[in-house]
Amino acid sequence: MTPQDVDNWNKEGCVDRSILKAAQLNGSTITREDFAKRFGTSLDDSARFAALEALGIPLRDQTQDYERVMQAVNIEQRRVLVKSEIDLSPGSKKANKHCSVLLTIDPTGFRIWTPLNNGGEEERNLTRSEWSETQCTGQILGELPVKKA
Repeated sequence: MTPQDVDNWNKEGCVDRSILKAAQLNGSTITREDFAKRFGTSLDDSARFAALEALGIPLRDQTQDYERVMQAVNIEQRRVLVKSEIDLSPGSKKANKHCSVLLTIDPTGFRIWTPLNNGGEEERNLTRSEWSETQCTGQILGELPVKKA
């Protein structure tokens, strides 16, 4: 990847970065460079669906229902991408489409891995009420079970 590709990947590629992270959490050894060579650095929706299929974690369902997402993770052992419409910063009401990877979820809250625009990443704990406040949608992924730590 060129320096410009890396910069664009960091600033505009939260969905692509989250797909990569979900695949890695599911046991894939694919690197950022391998992902870029195989799928590109600026995927449209159809390319994202193809990448999910190729990585063995195809999109199976999409819902804003917190209970359904909790079932998908805790009972069905599925990975979930979390699409938010509002900035995830505490108290923010600013519109900001973003994609993260759900790590854990329970009746009181959830934990996500989220890519940062500077190329970094962080894990964040959010409350159940923040699911609706940030207008989250869970994209429930394919058949591979979640790896247990």
